[in-house]
Order: sequence, then structure tokens, then C-alpha cells
Amino acid sequence: MSHEYDSSQIKVLKGLEPIRKRPEFYLGDLDAPGLNTRLAFQTLCHAVDEAVEGNCNHILMRVNKYNVTSEYDVGLPLKPHPAADQLPAAMIFLALHMGCHNQKKNIEVGSELCELGLAVLNGVCSVLTASVVEKGKAAEFIFEKGVLRSKPEIVDICREDYTKISIVLDQAILKNTTFEFSKIEQEAIRISEKYKLPIQVEEMS
Repeated sequence: MSHEYDSSQIKVLKGLEPIRKRPEFYLGDLDAPGLNTRLAFQTLCHAVDEAVEGNCNHILMRVNKYNVTSEYDVGLPLKPHPAADQLPAAMIFLALHMGCHNQKKNIEVGSELCELGLAVLNGVCSVLTASVVEKGKAAEFIFEKGVLRSKPEIVDICREDYTKISIVLDQAILKNTTFEFSKIEQEAIRISEKYKLPIQVEEMS
């Protein structure tokens, strides 16, 4: 006997739940070689775009088996947007779409480094943190399994613009997926040479 399908059987997923429920739809084969490196370089999509424009002069990636931390000298936007509940810097990590390359100033950078987008990256992390300084304002964003832990407080600060993004992949979603320093270093050299950018990579203990 066939069963009727009605609206009561439809589950509405909120925020980044779709990514966590069906990561293959966004990432493809979860066991594909190089997936961890692709995810690591999503942290640089904003930095490299700004570097091509001449606004970012220093990019540093620190890598160990389970963590990648990227720092660069440009701030994500902190000025509140009247049409959004969240700060723009938060929305970058929360707005679900297949990629953010269509929002880049330099489309070639977006196509190469933003094919997934920061929201997809956030969705497959157990923890993602972003510390931002922009135009004399500072804020810290802490996400746990794709959810913003608390509303960030914007404070005044005397410091140059700066962004630091740190990620830890969620092993419940990406089983046995870890970062390989040598492969990330190799990819950083390729991207640096291609776009004439100063990307430095260090291995963390």
C-alpha cells in the first residue's frame, strides 16, 4: 500500500543544518584527495581578493593536523547593515550558498579559492573563530558546529585592520580528514606565484 506524502513529513532545516545533514551535496566526495587542502584555502578567499587589489600585504597560515589559522592585514566588514540582523562579518560565515565567487572583485580568485564559500566551511567545522579589526573597531565571532555562540560585541581599538580565522574540522562529518602541512605549503607556493602574493605558511606543533 502506498503512503501519502504531506507537509507534515517535510523537515525545515535552518541556518547551516543542510550542510551538516548532507555535506556531500556541497563538498562532493568526502574521501576525495585534496579535500582538506581545498577547505584550508577557503579561509583565504577574502584575503587573496584584497591582496590582488593591493590592500592586503601579509598573509600567514599556521597549520597542524587538526587546525588551520589564517591571519592577514585586512578587516572583514563590521559596520552594521540596515537590511541584516547580523553583522556583515557574521553573515559571511552564515549565509548559505554554494560559493561566494560571484561576490569577488576578482572573479578568477573567487572561482579558485571560493568555490565552496566560508559558510560551507563553517558548516563542516566543529569550531570556527574569527577575530576582526576594521576601521578602529574590533569583534570576535565564535561558531560551534555552524552556530554563532553569542552576539559579538563591537569595541573600539587602536590597531591596524586585521583578520584571523581559525578552523577545526568536525570529525563527526569529515571522518579521518586532517590537514597535511606539506600539501598546504605546496598549494600556497602555487597561489603565491600565480597571483604574486606574499603567503607564508608555518607548521604548528
